[in-house]
Amino acid sequence: MGEGIKCQGLINTMCVDSLSGNIYAGGYFDAMNELKTNNIAMWNGVSWDSLQSGVIGAVYNLHSDNGILYCAGNFTIDGYPGISHLASWDGTQWQSLYTIPPSGSVWCVKMYKGALYASGNFTSIDGVNARYFAKYENGIWSAVGNGLNYPLVQMETVRDTLFLGGQFTTFNGDSVSAPGWITDSGNTGGISVPAGTWYQCSDLFSINDTMYSIVNDTIVRWSGQQRIAAYYFPVGIDHAFSHMGDIYITYDSMYSVASTNTKDNIIRKIDNGQLGERVCYSRITGTGATFRPEYYSFLSYDSTLYIAGNFYSINSVINPGIISYKIRSFPTQGNVPLLMWIPGKMPV
Repeated sequence: MGEGIKCQGLINTMCVDSLSGNIYAGGYFDAMNELKTNNIAMWNGVSWDSLQSGVIGAVYNLHSDNGILYCAGNFTIDGYPGISHLASWDGTQWQSLYTIPPSGSVWCVKMYKGALYASGNFTSIDGVNARYFAKYENGIWSAVGNGLNYPLVQMETVRDTLFLGGQFTTFNGDSVSAPGWITDSGNTGGISVPAGTWYQCSDLFSINDTMYSIVNDTIVRWSGQQRIAAYYFPVGIDHAFSHMGDIYITYDSMYSVASTNTKDNIIRKIDNGQLGERVCYSRITGTGATFRPEYYSFLSYDSTLYIAGNFYSINSVINPGIISYKIRSFPTQGNVPLLMWIPGKMPV
């Protein structure tokens, strides 16, 4: 993907426009391949392009639906004085979704049943009181029930349910923890936990219409709103997890990303609930190196896995900030194709 980020910065989020195949990346960076993009950029399969002059501030989350890109974060846009924290991009220009901007930053957005759901560090949007959680439907903003006591970090849909990830302990007046949910009938809920405790749901993902969540250092499998299995990852000596970072899926296979105590970030395959082979790793070396590389976003599209974050190289291939893997249908392990590294800086 060219040379990735040419200046100091990081990529927080990626998404693909399924209509055009364009890939969008957002975060806190100046340029891609010396093209000034200001915190958001588009990859068309050949080169990077800017979205006008970009945004002023950080992009936290991107979501594409029916050719429209939704951008959430803590930003303003030059030339659009009425827009801050949340905007849509129609392929040509930025569009506002409100008359009065959100009162604080927006952390994540998701389209669900024709409505755009937004969560972040705000208590009102378009003049409507909404505690950290709101939805936009038919041009009107409204609160989602009684809201949350802490913003969401992610939303994911499986079948007819919207799942909610984060660190909240109350949702719509109920004492529940993440993951929470909204059903197609409008019912809300979450995980019941003992008083004074909470679960950190750092990621949500789906395989074949089945929801998985990372809760603390555990991957949980769900059937509807019922927990049916959990995969635990005990702390080891060599690859002790300082935290579970993310999960990505390719060809129905599951991979984990975890930071270690030796400034590594390791991507490892998960086989039958157990950590398996290393796929790739990133390490900072050299005298005085204190920075730990981080993978923040993964995107699987058109047989290619895109990895973005705050790093300088992966598997000794220098490509700051964003890099791609090609997923081949061979070799296989059983019936599962393995992820293969394709050297070079461009998708093949």
